[in-house]
Amino acid sequence: MQKYKLDIRKQWECIKDLCYMNKTKTVSHELLNLKVSAEESINNVIHYFSNIGSQLARNILERNNESFEMMPSVGVVNTSTSLNSFVLLATDENEVKEIIRSLKDSKSTGIRTDGQPPPSTIQIISHHCKQAQNCSCLEVLPATEIKYLGVLLDNQLRWKPNIKSLSGRIRKLIYVFKTLRHVCDPSQLVSVYYALGQSIITYCISSWGGCPKSTLITLERAQRAVLKVLSFKPYRYPTIELYKETSVLTVRQCFIKTILLEQHKIPMPKNQHVRRQDLVYIKPLCKTTFAQNFADFLGPFIYNRISKHCELRTKLAFNCRKAITEYLKTMSYDAIESFMRP
Repeated sequence: MQKYKLDIRKQWECIKDLCYMNKTKTVSHELLNLKVSAEESINNVIHYFSNIGSQLARNILERNNESFEMMPSVGVVNTSTSLNSFVLLATDENEVKEIIRSLKDSKSTGIRTDGQPPPSTIQIISHHCKQAQNCSCLEVLPATEIKYLGVLLDNQLRWKPNIKSLSGRIRKLIYVFKTLRHVCDPSQLVSVYYALGQSIITYCISSWGGCPKSTLITLERAQRAVLKVLSFKPYRYPTIELYKETSVLTVRQCFIKTILLEQHKIPMPKNQHVRRQDLVYIKPLCKTTFAQNFADFLGPFIYNRISKHCELRTKLAFNCRKAITEYLKTMSYDAIESFMRP
């Protein structure tokens, strides 16, 4: 890692090699190349898939400079597969259409403002035929959650399933940083965290980042666990000192930064009251606290509030991002939570 400190491409190659994240493409090309006859091609594919475990064990032993005599079963090659156990067929256009039609389009989350499940007496049908009676179209069944573009939407928009899924993905990175922390310096570890961890946290964060702190705490604890591992900190290390040493934003701070940068792209309205000296964004009228958790309300609201402490309107996007980051790092956890509420 020190040898390739100035070469980012070589650094990532070294990281992938240390964490066994390399993906070789040579085997797939070999499988796609047909032999002289179709029978030989199919036998080649069967031979590969029936000996994946044996080949994986061989690679591990070779990497650790160990011999096959320590594990005699590694050298056993399965040759008892029959010809008809695996087959490759040409892609059929009608088959692709059938697969697309078989996707789960018969379920809907049915979001309601009162938080109650939809009545069982209501029947929703995805109608696509021309028959007025005796229709055989599929019924749209209610579902508690549905996945769309990698984000789990629940029927109450509380974001608990999505937060739980993200927490699991972040905690899987603990093994990666347990390996890298012995060969990388702290700045390199933080860079890897931004690439592997923060990219997961900030995906579509403008949609779910305003959820209650009692829900968001699960993801924040997963983030802190990764930061403690990469920085050799104990389990009960203070959270404030952890974020100061790593210079990483919390999940809520990432949400605020994202919506402020999106709000900064919107032109300031010019038809404002003539008696007002400063320009502000007009926030939408929200009658419920639930509606105030989303970016449509929090974007202009937080932008107007933070503009009182640091000037953002006249800054370019890069300078605005830098100013927002530096200001958020000076705020405590409780100050951030109170800063979001009217």
